[in-house]
This record gives sequence, structure tokens and C-alpha cells, in this order.
Amino acid sequence: EASEYGDWDVLPHSRTSRWFHNLTTMDITSRSLEWITAFFNIVTSPYLQKVNVQAADTSESKKNRPLIPPQILHEFCDTLSAHPSRDSIQIIHLFIDAEYPSNPEELEVYRDMHLEPLLKLSSLRSLFVETWCGVYPTDPFLARASRAWPHLVELVLGWITVFKTHPDCPGADEDAQIEYLWRYPPTATLAGLIPLARGCKDLNLLCVYVDAVKLPEDNLTSPVGSVSRRKRGKRVQMQSPLSRLHFELSPVKDPIS
Repeated sequence: EASEYGDWDVLPHSRTSRWFHNLTTMDITSRSLEWITAFFNIVTSPYLQKVNVQAADTSESKKNRPLIPPQILHEFCDTLSAHPSRDSIQIIHLFIDAEYPSNPEELEVYRDMHLEPLLKLSSLRSLFVETWCGVYPTDPFLARASRAWPHLVELVLGWITVFKTHPDCPGADEDAQIEYLWRYPPTATLAGLIPLARGCKDLNLLCVYVDAVKLPEDNLTSPVGSVSRRKRGKRVQMQSPLSRLHFELSPVKDPIS
């Protein structure tokens, strides 16, 4: 925080000076994502490879932590997309902590439009965005991600699990809590994962919030690659390194019904 490390106002809020020019790893925690975004604007290093950000209150008293507005997240991602290290950043881990609202009307969610600037990071291999309010990608965004991040190994766009740890989430049982969190239904489907599986040949971990209840047949056709190929007249299945697939709090239809 600025109060801990000196007066923020005395620092130049631009890259006119060569601040941290050889930095390769950024590990930063602040209650304000706006402050973190401003700090990135003074970092001139073109060599950043790993960015670990915690927009969280690490004090003992964690009260009055409002959810970070989606526009602030978009501005942070936009700053990264214009950074001198845009072509070298491989890892982004973003943790956004906040007090979960007791009133569902106050819940704001993060959409893929707020992460869209990150598609300019062509070297990205690992992206974790974890929040209390969830991240809602769409099938078209996942298809664009499969083309923008060909070296992707890990993609986690998930919730910070609130069960049994967050008293503000109403309901005495897990089913009631899930119903509360499903106030905003997922905007991606199982079919939206296919381009990632086909286009990201190194993908090992995938965690997204999807509608796993229904799967329209006409969405199974994708222009991104093929799940199998012909070799000497025989059909050969393509192998995928994907070993961890998590649906988080996604609604999943009973496969027996």
C-alpha cells in the first residue's frame, strides 16, 4: 500500500523514467486494484514473465470489502495489454477478494469483455482469475482465446468457494447456497470448450463456469482443428494432455435422468 511504502503521489505515474527496467516477476498485493494498475504504469521492464496480483485486504479485520467494479478489472487488463512486457508475459494469477453481498441485487459479475484485452498476450501459458463473484466467459470468447493463446497450459476462470466459509451467503444447506450463486446463469456451454481442447495443444488444466445442462447438437461443429484424423485409411484419435477439468459451480444435468 502507498501508506506502507511511501507517498504514492511522489512517484511518476508514467513510464517516462526507467523504473524496474529488468523486472521479470511481479508479485503485488493491495486492497485497491486501481492502485495496482497505476503502479504497473511506472514499470518499464519488457521482460516480465510472471504477474501475481492479489487485490485483497490482508489485515486481520476484513470488513467492508466492496466488490471491485468490472470496469476496474477491464482497466487493469487493458494496462497489461499495452505494457512493454506484453509479448513476454506467460503467467497471470489474479485473486480478487471482497465481502460477498448479502443482497443478491448488489452482486456484480465479471464478463469476458472485461478480460478481452488479455487476448493480446500471445505468450500466455497460465491464467488464473479467481473472485467471489465469478467470471462469465462466452463460447465466442473461448474460441478467440484458443487462437490468441496457442501455448496455454492452465486456464482458471473461477469462483472462490464460499461454502462453509462465508456466513453472508444465505441458506443453511449447500443446495440453497448453489441456488443463490446461480442467480446469474453461465454464458458458456460445454461446446465452447471444444475450441480450447483443439487449439491449445498443451492445455493441462481447465476450470470454467459453463452451462452443462444442455448441449445443442449444431454447436458441436467447430472450425478450430479436428478431434481426429485419417492416417493410412484408419481413423486415429488425437490425444490431449488435459488431465484436470473442473466445472466449479456449474449447473450439471443428472446424466441418468
